Amino acid sequence: MKKIILLLVLASSPAFAGKLLFDARLDGQGQTFNNEASSATLGHDNFRFMMKTARLDYQGNLNDKTNVRARAILNTTQGAVQTRDNLNGTVDLFFVNHKVQDNLELTAGKFSSDIGGWEHQLSSPDVYLFSAAYSGGSSDLNTTTRTLFAGRTGATIGTFTWASTGTTRYYTGAKLTHKVEGHELAIHTADLTADDNVGTTSSQTRTLTGLVYKGSFSDKLIQPLLSYHEGFLPGGGSDAKVIFANAGLRFNFDDNVIDLDYLTNTFKSRTAVSTGGFKDDAIRSTLLAWSKVYGQWTPKVKLESSEMLAADQKIFDVKGYSVALEYRPEVEENFRYHVAYNAKEYAPITGSSLTMQEVVVGTRIAADILK
Repeated sequence: MKKIILLLVLASSPAFAGKLLFDARLDGQGQTFNNEASSATLGHDNFRFMMKTARLDYQGNLNDKTNVRARAILNTTQGAVQTRDNLNGTVDLFFVNHKVQDNLELTAGKFSSDIGGWEHQLSSPDVYLFSAAYSGGSSDLNTTTRTLFAGRTGATIGTFTWASTGTTRYYTGAKLTHKVEGHELAIHTADLTADDNVGTTSSQTRTLTGLVYKGSFSDKLIQPLLSYHEGFLPGGGSDAKVIFANAGLRFNFDDNVIDLDYLTNTFKSRTAVSTGGFKDDAIRSTLLAWSKVYGQWTPKVKLESSEMLAADQKIFDVKGYSVALEYRPEVEENFRYHVAYNAKEYAPITGSSLTMQEVVVGTRIAADILK
């Protein structure tokens, strides 16, 4: 509640010219899982109405060189304040951006990590199916994966790092961005992906660092996106390195948008194998997404091909696809209805596949409530 009051105070202050967006997505969602998926607790058949997104987003300007942004999530539990940045999960953006020189900007606070290719650049309410690399392998797969891995290799199983670790969408730190003629290069330094504590006291001595390039050619016809982030897993030593390396390419033409992404998450030396010491865990995703605006209507298609590896050995092939249709009653307003069909299959190297099918019908609005 305090965060909401703060956003309203900021938005009403004459010192900050800006807008306060109410952003919400409500879905009716139906999911079905095969017996293998249910047994592995990946999920159970269900139907529910759910608030997929609910947030207040303030965007304002102090002057022509300085802008601020603060966004509060309304549909999550507040939880404990994180030791690493003194924030909790209800705040996903809170930063100030200052133009130091004409082509140089400094950003400080909690901001977008730019990890995850073009999939990450989309607003999350506009995505109906996330990749394995983006979301991380479901922690519900962990028990099944351990059994599969042990059966194949006779390995001594440690904790699978990727079982609950995806990309870090936002983090707290600083970045320096150089922009020139449609191109930008940014250097990031930020907190690790989770608290690194001894007891309740922070013991973090290292950061997550990254380099991000965004380009534009032929009047935005072709837009490359490259990123590399490297850091360490909380609680680990020098062998606990994590690397997020992504390459994306966007094509814009005749109201078509085509995104091609290759995403890799590598977790170094975290799974002990009886015959080979410590080897890497990894998730690798290849994505193809297409959308086209036809007046009030926008169809979308997304295809995913991923692989999940433990100790350098493939455990799952992951296939997914999403087909969606959006309808805006007023083209110029950010209010829509949508329907989507999503499917995902986790195919182990041995044994039966785990499958999920989902139908989503809903609505989304993002409006400046101060107008």
